[in-house]
Amino acid sequence: MEVYLQVYFNTEEFKLFHWLSINSMVKCGKGHDMYLNSESWISPTIASRVCGMIPPFVGNATNMINFSLFGNRVSGNIPKEISNLSQLEDLSLSDNQLTSSIPTTQFNISSLLALHLLNNSLSGPLLQDEGNIVSNLEVLRISHNQISGCIPSNICRILTKLKMLSLSFNNITGEIPRNIGCLAKLEVLSIGRNAMSGTIHASLGNISTLENLGCSHSRIVGHSIHYRSSSFEP
Repeated sequence: MEVYLQVYFNTEEFKLFHWLSINSMVKCGKGHDMYLNSESWISPTIASRVCGMIPPFVGNATNMINFSLFGNRVSGNIPKEISNLSQLEDLSLSDNQLTSSIPTTQFNISSLLALHLLNNSLSGPLLQDEGNIVSNLEVLRISHNQISGCIPSNICRILTKLKMLSLSFNNITGEIPRNIGCLAKLEVLSIGRNAMSGTIHASLGNISTLENLGCSHSRIVGHSIHYRSSSFEP
């Protein structure tokens, strides 16, 4: 038996949720004391078969802080209405069957700190028609997709607070932006298994927080810089 996402989302109670996790089992809650007193559990045998598309009315849950659907069979595109979740801090949609491009509006949720989109079939450029983006993202993980195009040079202006940028196993081309060193808080940069070329710019060596750099199986060459690990490809 398959259970579609509308079963969970098309309710008045859903609008009040502060967090929702549908993976090995469904866990949801509302209210400031949600972690202590407001838990709801649904059979894990049902949750493991969650499928269908994320409906636009997901944007009605404006109190949502943490939203996780990883490890299901969710398909279709990421609805732009998710950008209505103005308090969202963590969005995890990894390990599903999502397609189409990543809505630029995702990057304009000022409260969003972590965006996990690994292991889907997302395509298109990394930042499409970026517009007036104000982002506080610290973690961006979109490895194992079909993202194409170059890493935009304005990434330093848009995603200034990044600590982890994981883009490996995609179809990204071009070079590492010369101003990548402006990401002064970066700890992990994973760009291997793409079609990128060019050099590792010396500006990366100026990022004192950088611990892991992954650029294996690409045509990237260049400067020798100091970092803790060169084999990390999340």
